[in-house]
Amino acid sequence: MKTLLKKFNIGSLIILLVAGVVMTTQSAFTSAKLDPPTDGWYHLSVIDDQVDPDLASNLSIGSYEPTAPPLTDDEGCAQQDNEGSRCMIYLDFTNLATSVPETVADVNSTYESITNEARSPEL
Repeated sequence: MKTLLKKFNIGSLIILLVAGVVMTTQSAFTSAKLDPPTDGWYHLSVIDDQVDPDLASNLSIGSYEPTAPPLTDDEGCAQQDNEGSRCMIYLDFTNLATSVPETVADVNSTYESITNEARSPEL
């Protein structure tokens, strides 16, 4: 009887430990799931003034803007009528995207796409 009781306790302990490891591992993976960044308008800034300001690799994607730029604005960033450099873009993210790209050239149509842009007045 003592031998049976010992086997039962050791077996139960092993099962309990395995269950604990599985539960801990599962919770670690579920909490590591990342949400995609917010779709919307993002500010652009020129990385190097000596290089073409409209070159995709020279445009750094900055902060998220919750409101769209105006449709027209002769003195600032606008969605229509301005012919200057891009000043904002609208990024549309897939559920697989985990971060905002660093530059416009880094936009990958698999994870994010540019669906609209705004430009500054021509200087």
